[in-house]
Amino acid sequence: MASATVDAAFVRPPLPVLDGVVLERIGVEPRVAALPRGHRLAGRTSIEISEIDGMVQVSSDGAPLEWVKWWSVDPRPSGVPVRYGPSVRTMDEALEVVANGRAVVITAATIAEYYTRSDVSFVRISDIEQCSIDLCTREGDTGPAVIELRKAVAALGLGRTTSE
Repeated sequence: MASATVDAAFVRPPLPVLDGVVLERIGVEPRVAALPRGHRLAGRTSIEISEIDGMVQVSSDGAPLEWVKWWSVDPRPSGVPVRYGPSVRTMDEALEVVANGRAVVITAATIAEYYTRSDVSFVRISDIEQCSIDLCTREGDTGPAVIELRKAVAALGLGRTTSE
């Protein structure tokens, strides 16, 4: 059940199912592998998920297992087990682990725009499901800010789904 602590949030599914929560997709983008700058795949424009099979992936003890597995593409189409390594809580921590060569991370393509680092390369993964970003609100919330956010999303012509 939605707790009414937050009126709205921009989220990246998958999310646990909560009664009374509405998700409105506002965008979809490719997922990318964040790799250390000198990595053999770092200079490529795209890779396939099998090319990072066997590499250690970052984990997050604070995130739901379903979310960690989706972002890590676990299970892999190849059947190769995902090897989890350092647990991180923030993108800054994840990219530091990547830069130090301790693990790779699969993330959204826009992360490359917001976290520019000379020691990390972002390479598109061509053969996995893209990720979305959704506006998350409570069903029936009539607060002015929520209404305006919903109008903005509707103006983009994007869908509305209820999490049930």
